[in-house]
Amino acid sequence: MAHLTSDSVQQLLMVLDLTRRAYGAGISPKQAYRDAVRRVSRHHDLYYQTIGDLRRRLGFPDIQQYRQQIELWLTGDAAPLWRTIATHSDVAAHALLKRFFEEGVLPNEGDGKDRVSQEPVVSDSSVRPIQTPLEELRLRINPDLVKRIQLAKLAKIGATIEDTAAVLIERGFEAEKDRIRQFLAGL
Repeated sequence: MAHLTSDSVQQLLMVLDLTRRAYGAGISPKQAYRDAVRRVSRHHDLYYQTIGDLRRRLGFPDIQQYRQQIELWLTGDAAPLWRTIATHSDVAAHALLKRFFEEGVLPNEGDGKDRVSQEPVVSDSSVRPIQTPLEELRLRINPDLVKRIQLAKLAKIGATIEDTAAVLIERGFEAEKDRIRQFLAGL
């Protein structure tokens, strides 16, 4: 199997950085990783699966083994994950790995290439903004649904009620339950 190039390693490190930041904000490792892959794939205008397939290129036949190494890293044991990535990457990428795992610094930090990792983790930037012009639509909504949307807005799922409603419509309320619980626990 071909080694990961420096560009692929950089994308992988962006995923790991976003995963670490989301995990630090209280998101589960599984959800943090999925959201990070989504954000990095959109940032690089790639399919989700393209970024997700980096795991297979690291020699993990199933996602669970990879998640275990990520969880070890998140809890302080970086050696297994670092070793695995180094083993499957070009020698040219090893300096990027060393800087990331020892100093916590992303490759090219500060040049704008990794801007996706500098966005707030808890805002829902994993959902693309609506690209079409908006039309006003007035609806009568069940009061319970209104309360759920307002609660989601308070949990900073969207910047406005409209943004929040759009996120909830696209991703569904089930996807937001953990974030709302985390927000309420912090009150």
